[in-house]
Amino acid sequence: MSIRPTVAVDLNIQADSEIGALRALVRLAESTGQVLDTVRLAEDAAETTLYHRPGKHVCAALFPVFTKAVSRPIVAFGRVSQDIGYRCTRDDPIDLITLVAAPLEQAEQFLPYFSRLRAFLASNVNRNRLRKLKQVEKVRKILLALTSNDKDLQ
Repeated sequence: MSIRPTVAVDLNIQADSEIGALRALVRLAESTGQVLDTVRLAEDAAETTLYHRPGKHVCAALFPVFTKAVSRPIVAFGRVSQDIGYRCTRDDPIDLITLVAAPLEQAEQFLPYFSRLRAFLASNVNRNRLRKLKQVEKVRKILLALTSNDKDLQ
């Protein structure tokens, strides 16, 4: 059974680098009240950037973190307002970034959600849908809906 995360959304992240964007996601995650150790979460998230850099087949930056720094699963989703250096293709900067953090002891139960989120973000249609949305609550609803196995979302 998948665990329902706490979801925080910022549709206008101001950052000029990948590390700046990641810091903004950590602050966004902290706003949920589920972060036990902000410094540790930032360090753990920075380590994942080494392994999960977006490339031509990914097209969205997704940073999974299984850590003791959070009390329950969190999804911090953001749309970056300027180029931070990530590229999907040579001419296609990545503007959707997501930090997914879950407690180590809940990693196994949270993996189904993470898999659905990853598959959802891999779809160009879904990414364009998220780019067009102007209301935080609509994005949040989509990300929460991924806790179910609703095939219409994927």
